[in-house]
Amino acid sequence: MRLPSAIPNKAPRMIRRTARSFLIALMSLSCATGTAQHADFESVFLAVRDLRQTFGADYLMDDAGETALREAADEAAASQNGDTWKRWDELARAALLANPLLNFDSLIVVKRSEKQLGLSQNWESNSTLPMSGFDNEIAILSPLNDGALTTLYRPEKDVFVGDVDLHFDADRLLFSMPGDNGRWQIHELNISDKSVRQLPLITEADVDNYDACYLPDGNILFTSTAPFVGVPCVTGSSHVSNIYRHDTASGRSRPNGHLDMSLFSPYNAR
Repeated sequence: MRLPSAIPNKAPRMIRRTARSFLIALMSLSCATGTAQHADFESVFLAVRDLRQTFGADYLMDDAGETALREAADEAAASQNGDTWKRWDELARAALLANPLLNFDSLIVVKRSEKQLGLSQNWESNSTLPMSGFDNEIAILSPLNDGALTTLYRPEKDVFVGDVDLHFDADRLLFSMPGDNGRWQIHELNISDKSVRQLPLITEADVDNYDACYLPDGNILFTSTAPFVGVPCVTGSSHVSNIYRHDTASGRSRPNGHLDMSLFSPYNAR
C-alpha cells in the first residue's frame, strides 16, 4: 500500500476533508439494482467538486467528465431504467475511485456482521464492549473496484477484532482483541505467514489495553485503562483509557499523559 506523491503538502486537514467527502459519496452508491430512486446524486457531485479543487490535474476528471456524470444522473432519475442506472453507477464509481488518495491496489478492512457492530457510546471505549458475540474478520480488498475480499485473519472464537494499524513496512499490523487473560489486549499479525502474537504490555488482571499504532522509531502507542479512572459524568461507571508508550527494546510501558476523560486513539498523539 502506498500514498501517491501527488498529495498536496499543505494540509492534512484538506486530505481528511477529501477523504470524508469520498466516503460519504461512496456510501450513497448501492449495487446496480435497476433503480436510482435511493441514490444521493448530490453527494457524488460534491465529492467530485472537492476532489477537483483539492488535487487539480492529479485528479483525472475534467469538465466533460463531470458533464457526462450529471447527464447520467439526470437520465437515471428520469427513466428509472436498469441500463441508465447501470451507466450512472459505473461513472460515479469511476469518478470516486479516481481519488489520488486511493492510488494503491489493496486495502485492509474489517468485515463485521451488523448484528453486533462493536460501537461504544461516545464517552466510552473498547472496555465497555461485550467480550463475545461478534462475527468479524480482518480481510484484504483487492482490487478496489471489484469488491473481492480475502480473509487475512479470523479469530477462532466469536470475539472482536478491530482497531487495525498497518506498519510502515506493510509487513505486519496491530489490532485489538480480547487476550489470554480475558482482558482487551494488543495483538500483532505477521501478514506473510498470518501468525499472531499478543504483545507483552500491561498484563494486570483488571487492565484493558487496545487501539495501538506503530511509531517511526519502532515503539508503539496504545490506550489503556491502567490509570483506574472513571468518566465523571456517568459517576465513574465507564473506564477512562489513557495513552501509553511501549518501548520495544526494554519492554517497558509508560503513560504519555493523564486525563480524566478517555483518549480514544493514539493517532493524534504520534
